[in-house]
Amino acid sequence: MKIAVFVGSFDPVHLGHERAIHYLLDEKICDKVLVIATMAYWHKTRLTDLNERIAMLKLISSENIIIDDRHNETAYTYEILEDLKKDGQDYYLVIGEDNAQSLHLWKRYDIIKKYPLIILGRKGYELKIDHPNYHFIDHSFGKIASSQIREDVDRYKDMLNDKVYRYIKEKKLYQ
Repeated sequence: MKIAVFVGSFDPVHLGHERAIHYLLDEKICDKVLVIATMAYWHKTRLTDLNERIAMLKLISSENIIIDDRHNETAYTYEILEDLKKDGQDYYLVIGEDNAQSLHLWKRYDIIKKYPLIILGRKGYELKIDHPNYHFIDHSFGKIASSQIREDVDRYKDMLNDKVYRYIKEKKLYQ
């Protein structure tokens, strides 16, 4: 079984994330997508509470979209992959083309190179990567940024799943 591992802040999860996930499943690129909201990123500060982000992700979950709540506090991606591989499944790391540019700088890139990548294309980037095994998806999932949504949820509510939008309003997030 092929399992795509999609790690991110998901602050909040938006339709671009969902479209990418469904594309991976619909096109049979993978059998399941494991979505992991991270506790923190070195370059992102002031993230919304992790439990709130996980709750929003669970609103988009399904039989083939699994929200992982075990690896959220794991510091590095390579650690997540190494822990997951213990169950014998085939794991593929999902990253955006923007992140592919700096992947060689990630902690323990030597370990990350052992895992196949699924790279989601993004406009304005030219793929340059030193990785032996990757699948590039040159497909647009919409120009959506979580930062835009956080700044004005009502203005960008069309970028959100209705259930996620209602959750944000109920919990008074991003005000």
